[in-house]
Formats: sequence, structure tokens, C-alpha cells
Amino acid sequence: MKASRKILYLFVALAGMTCLSSCESLLDIPQKGVRPMEGFYQTDEDCQEAVTSMYASMKNLVQGQFSPVFVTNLLSDDCYSGASARYASDDKESINEYRYDAANPVVEDIYEGLYALIYRCNLVINNFEDGTSDIQKRAVAEAKVFRAYSYFHLVTLFANVPLITEAVRDDYKAGPSTPEAIWGQVETDLKEAIGAAVLPVKTGTDDRTTGIRVTEDFARSMLGKTYVFLDRWSEAAEQLDAVIASGRYGFLDSYEEYAKASNNNNREVIFSDNKNNDPNNEGSFMLVLYNWNNQYFSGLGLNNELGSLGFGFFSPSKSLVDAFIEMEGEGDARGKRFRETLKSYDDMLEMGITLNTGMAAYAHCGYGYWKVRLRNADLLGNPTSSWQNDVVMRYAEVVLLAAEAHIMLNDGLGDQYINMIRDKAGLPRLAGATMDDLKKEKRLELCLEGCRYQDLIRWGDAAEVLGEQWERIPNFAGKAADGSYVLQYPDINVNATYGFVEGKHNLLPIPEREMNVNPNMKQNPGWTE
Repeated sequence: MKASRKILYLFVALAGMTCLSSCESLLDIPQKGVRPMEGFYQTDEDCQEAVTSMYASMKNLVQGQFSPVFVTNLLSDDCYSGASARYASDDKESINEYRYDAANPVVEDIYEGLYALIYRCNLVINNFEDGTSDIQKRAVAEAKVFRAYSYFHLVTLFANVPLITEAVRDDYKAGPSTPEAIWGQVETDLKEAIGAAVLPVKTGTDDRTTGIRVTEDFARSMLGKTYVFLDRWSEAAEQLDAVIASGRYGFLDSYEEYAKASNNNNREVIFSDNKNNDPNNEGSFMLVLYNWNNQYFSGLGLNNELGSLGFGFFSPSKSLVDAFIEMEGEGDARGKRFRETLKSYDDMLEMGITLNTGMAAYAHCGYGYWKVRLRNADLLGNPTSSWQNDVVMRYAEVVLLAAEAHIMLNDGLGDQYINMIRDKAGLPRLAGATMDDLKKEKRLELCLEGCRYQDLIRWGDAAEVLGEQWERIPNFAGKAADGSYVLQYPDINVNATYGFVEGKHNLLPIPEREMNVNPNMKQNPGWTE
């Protein structure tokens, strides 16, 4: 690769990162803010600048409205898209209801965001692969983990995408690779990152510093997850068991503690982005999207546990609420995890929060998300920005992936792991846990954490579970005289086109903009009509 073709994007701080977009290919990298690279990418200082840019790109990806968590939540049956009113955010509602097409900006943005991160990873890997300093070796390992993370989501969401491992512009017109080749690259990157023996490990469960950057355990967790998705159960168990046996992770006593910025990088976090409690730094806008919609509810922000603003996205679905009720009971008798993950309207009334008179909250069934929320105590100088980290993977996912691997191996260890989760949730222990038990447990434990959709696809359950999503969208109109919740279904909230179609929605479409400018790309099955 000629040195004159190398470019570096220098960003003053992580806060300056924004999503890269182009009127040309979504894989194209704009030319703003670049300088010739003769003599660059040589020193440890150069390497650290490139790593800073790479981490900024990762942060930009996971805290945005095109993050894998954001998009896969919308594709799941765990939530309604929400917003202020019907069609107010139809780019997101159409994803949630399976009315979207290849021109949807959410589809374009996640595709572009994942490749933007890959580009920055390639810059580090291509230029420092043969580096001899500890700084350069660690940087390359980190870049391989982030590249694997990006390709993991590209192959599970789009499958037939270009495999780009060089930071050169000619590749932006690359044709699709095969899923097998993409998976192979994910595995290779993660194994090489671990094998380099340069990634740090936490000193213990209370070490909240080491995990600010990529650790060996995050690499192992991603490799174990990769093997689960490939049905390579023994290899998955080996990697995931190692993370669990390390003793470097554990569970918080309460699900409610998980949402506090003061608990950033806690014992449950395998990896997250990193924010500072500094109004001069950019915080996360994501949490204001999760909050109960202040257009419909009064009293938000009366204490430090909830912010005053909310857009009402990711409102828990009645399907999710019913799943909690089935396993953990309802009303005052409902279980610990249910109470600490979702709050009912009755809970909110006790906090002084009420539905505005004469209003019916759009896309709401009377329950709000609580495990992750915008808190007044975590704001960075304005009511929409929080310094709570965006978690990419937490320990419970590792334990449940390990449980699945051992259930499939039928070696008896599945019970041990699934009961770690049930102990935390305050539920009776299981004996002889099955895949059906695992699926139910994982849905509730990891609800709205971006796992559900890809699980349904790989399990072969998507058509059955998502096939009727969502014909009708409820509006919450308060309580009836008998205390039950009143759900209304205005005509405008009833869909003519809705629900998952087998053979089409198993994959997202290659974005229309990419198809228009890249003659080598091929559209995914079901999206050519």
C-alpha cells in the first residue's frame, strides 16, 4: 500500500466524533480534516493518536441512534418504537413494525457506522502490525477486537457484506464476501488479539479502571459468543468458562444500581464506552430516548432517580410484560427482577408521576423501562446528556451464553450457570434446564440490551415470534375503576403491513444508497422486488 494513499483522521477529542455519511458509497470516507501521511504512523505517539480516533469511533457507534443495541431493540418483540405520536419517527417505527425498506436511514446509518469503525481499526492494524513496542502491540490487539465486533454485527444483520481489511480507498467499491469468510475473520481477529498476550485483565471485581479499554476478557467473551452463533459448543464453553472462572466479574445486588453513572465500569461490565463527569465533555443522548415521554406524563424529574425529559422510545411491549408476569408474578407480588427492570404506572404514581389529564400515551402499555434510564443525578449540565456509560456487553450475557453452550453439550453445567442468573433474580433454582428455559431466562435478564433479535434469528424462532409484530400499537389511557390498565387502539395505530416475513427479514437489506453507487454489491434475498 503506497504511503501517499494513507490518511489519518485527527480528532481533537472524543466529543468531536460524528457519524460519517456520504452522498457516495456508505463505505466512502470523507476528505475533511485530513493531511498527507508521509512519515506518519511510525512512533508510539502516532499510534496513540490513531487509537484515540478508533475509540472515538467506537464511542460514536455505541451511543448513537444507529448503535447495534438501538437497532436490534427496534427489531425485537421487547418494545414498541415509541416517540411522541404515530409516524413522528417513522424511520424507527417502520423498523419496529417490519415496514422498512432499503432506503431507511436507520439501516444506512448502522451499516455506515460499523464500517467507519472498521476503517479506523484497519488504520491501526495496517500501520502497526509489525510494531515492536508494547503500546503498538496492544493497539493492534484492541483494533482486532473492535474490528471483530463490527464484523460480528455486519454478518449477523446483513450477512453478505464486503470484507475489508486494508485502509485503502479502492476497497470502497468492493463486492460482497461470504458469511463464512466474515465469520472466519471475526474468529481470526479475536484469537490473534488474545494470543498476542498484551491485553490487560482486571485485578478483581472492584477494579473499575482496567476495563476502560479493551481487556482480554472482552475478547474471550466475544470469541465465545461467536462460537455460540456458529454452534461450536465446546469451543464456546472453553472461552466463556474462562471468563467466569477468572473471578473478575460478578453481579450487583440490585438491577436499579446498574443504571447509575456512579457505577460505571462496575463488576457486571465486560465492556462499555467511557464517559467523564465533566460538562465540557460529550455525554450520552441515548438515555433521554429511553425515558418516559414528558409530553404525556407529569412529575418526571422530581428526584434524582429520573430525568425530567423523555422521548418515550423503547417502551416495553405487552409481550415483554406478559413474559415477566408469567415467570415472576404481577402487582405487589411480582419478583425482584421484574420490579427493578420495569416500573408500572402504579409504581410511577407512588413517585408522584401521573398521566396528563385527557391524554393517552402513544405506544405504551402502562410499564416503563427502569433498568436503564436517564437520572437527574447523572446529567452533564443539561437535561438530555448523561455521563452514564453505554454498556456493550455485561457479565449476565456471558453467563447465559455459557449456559446455552453447556445445555447443548448436555454435560450438566447448564443448570449451574442458569441458576447463577436466577439466584440474582431471586427465583427458585432449576434442575435439568432446557433450551426453552434458557430462552425465557435470557429474554427477561437481558431485555432491551440488544440481544433478542439476533437470538431469535439464529434459534429459528423469528417467524413465529415476530410474524404478527405489530398489527396494533397501544395507547395507555390510565387506570379503569377496577384498577386495570386501559389500552386504546386508535385506527391510525393499526397497520395494514406489519410483521416479520421469513426469507426476507432474516437479514437487513443492503442500504439503497450503497446499492446505487457500488455496482459490485448484491442485494440480500427478499429485498429486490
